[in-house]
Amino acid sequence: APGGTGGGLKVTTFVVAVRGIFSLLRGEKQLIIENRAISRDIIAKALGKTVLSFFVIWFSIYLLSMTEHVKFEKLVFETFSAFGTVGLSLGITPDLTPWGKLIITIVMFMGRVGVIAFILAVMKSKEPLEHELPGENISII
Repeated sequence: APGGTGGGLKVTTFVVAVRGIFSLLRGEKQLIIENRAISRDIIAKALGKTVLSFFVIWFSIYLLSMTEHVKFEKLVFETFSAFGTVGLSLGITPDLTPWGKLIITIVMFMGRVGVIAFILAVMKSKEPLEHELPGENISII
């Protein structure tokens, strides 16, 4: 599954994100999957990508529900299908408004190249710091 050419969220990314949340909630020092320790950096990246992916999907569904007069279930299916670039459709895409088609197109593109890559390509990069700032441990309750 992780080597597939389809877009969307890879199975391994989703599994690491979900298992990382449960590991964190149980207070475990490290996440172990199949006798391998998964680093906190990988868990953070997986969680970030998962949250951003679902945000893009649900925000797109929200926008489509404002611009289109189609059943909500159909919009959800089309959006998830577009993000995963799986090629499935209920046949409503040709009947969408120009705004709806643009939203679906952007969702397809973001699903294919990845949400984080898309955001990094669109955002301006900041100048790197010349030195590393000291860290701080804060209490999260």
